[in-house]
Amino acid sequence: MGKVLLLIGVLVGAVGVYYIWLRPKIEEKPRPPRKDEEPPEIKDLTWEPTRVIRSKVYDGRVSFTAEDRDSVLSEAHLEFLPVYPPHLPREAFPEETTRRIELKPIDGTFDENVEEFLANITDIKGGIPPN
Repeated sequence: MGKVLLLIGVLVGAVGVYYIWLRPKIEEKPRPPRKDEEPPEIKDLTWEPTRVIRSKVYDGRVSFTAEDRDSVLSEAHLEFLPVYPPHLPREAFPEETTRRIELKPIDGTFDENVEEFLANITDIKGGIPPN
């Protein structure tokens, strides 16, 4: 069963909705079924602009640590969903697509209860304010 953590709001200027989806690793040896009810904890979540032009961010980097107390993580992805301010006309913004970014742990393998991730989000259409 997968686990989903929903992050909504502003990550130091990155307006949007971010879903980080994590799935525990399934062990090969049989054991009694156990329900893993606790979602992984996300720690040290950061957003860092990497390309800024005329005070707008066009590329950025998201990093975080995921920790699951009950199981080893086996899969993760980040969904970048554009959010348009409701008080401004929709036509004022270029069309941005939803992006799904498959994540790999920094160490290269899903083999621990604690994994560190780094994802680059590039070519944000229209840019976003840095803060």
